[in-house]
Amino acid sequence: MKQTKLSFWFHEISWKAFYIFFSTIFCFCTCFFYADVFLCEHLQIFIYIMPKNALKFTTFFVTETFSSMLTLSLYTTFLCIFPFMLYCLHTFCRPSYFFYEAYKQLIFLILSFSLSIVAHLFFKYSLLPNILQFFISLGNNELWQHIPNVYNYILFSLSLAIGFQILCQLTCLGIYIDSMSLSNYLMLARTRKYWHIGLLLFSAFICPPDVFLQSTCWVFLVLCFEFMHLGFCFVRSYKKQ
Repeated sequence: MKQTKLSFWFHEISWKAFYIFFSTIFCFCTCFFYADVFLCEHLQIFIYIMPKNALKFTTFFVTETFSSMLTLSLYTTFLCIFPFMLYCLHTFCRPSYFFYEAYKQLIFLILSFSLSIVAHLFFKYSLLPNILQFFISLGNNELWQHIPNVYNYILFSLSLAIGFQILCQLTCLGIYIDSMSLSNYLMLARTRKYWHIGLLLFSAFICPPDVFLQSTCWVFLVLCFEFMHLGFCFVRSYKKQ
């Protein structure tokens, strides 16, 4: 009996790894084929808000453009594959033996993928231009002589994009963690105010001695905690029904 269960688990893991691997390879090849389009779109965002007298983008090495396109392709692949990876992990740990369970898992997959797309579009066309405009406005726009580097700009924008993606996926991660019974919701709800105080102390530790920066970091961490707590609340209401 135990050997049968182990063989069943090995069979499921191998098939799901096979799905994820070939889906990732296919998605990466497709994204890398259009990598120049992705690169031009990201550069166009910065060029649009740059001062008119600013210098154009520059690269110091031949491989920088290739590295930029490769990084963009990896990010786009992660954006498309991450909801599917989470879905495969969820269906392996909690297989759906009934139609109702499979229906709920499909809703979970669609919700996670929709949040990824909405977060990507909101960051690309709203949040990133405002952040870049803020940093550009710190200097003198009339004598703006900085030469932006392509690879550094891509790393900066994608690091912000990944952080924003994680923030938007916290609700789905909360639903996933609580549905797998990996956390105690009652204990989390009872100690909620202590978590806020602990996050405040953590913000004061990593951002001394600027009070404004500490408060900003604390608000961001509390938002992350509340988004994940919202996922726990969804699971609790579903179980009560």
